Amino acid sequence: MYFGVLGVLCLGEAIAYRVVHRQTRKRLLARSGELRGLADPSEQVLPEYQQFFMIRAGLTEGPGFFALIVHFLTGSPAALVVAAGALALLASQLPSRERVREFAQDALRDYQGL
Repeated sequence: MYFGVLGVLCLGEAIAYRVVHRQTRKRLLARSGELRGLADPSEQVLPEYQQFFMIRAGLTEGPGFFALIVHFLTGSPAALVVAAGALALLASQLPSRERVREFAQDALRDYQGL
């Protein structure tokens, strides 16, 4: 039963991530004319990136904590692997200047592709 709930939770979180990612990109596309004129648009994009990162981290940690609780309740090693995977995903996506810069440049590429 727990694994069914965990599967549905992971699927829901993945769908929510895609929706939030699209909304963030649309907001940046609306500002792309302003951003294109800047040598380094990273500072102007930082608030959107911070918001996106916090939501993404929350969406990742939800299933991770649930999997950890399932492991504590059932002793299932599979649940522990899912929790460790969520932790690894969080660690691999920590913000950096380069990631913010790439995020801004992706938005500008979308604008130029229109």
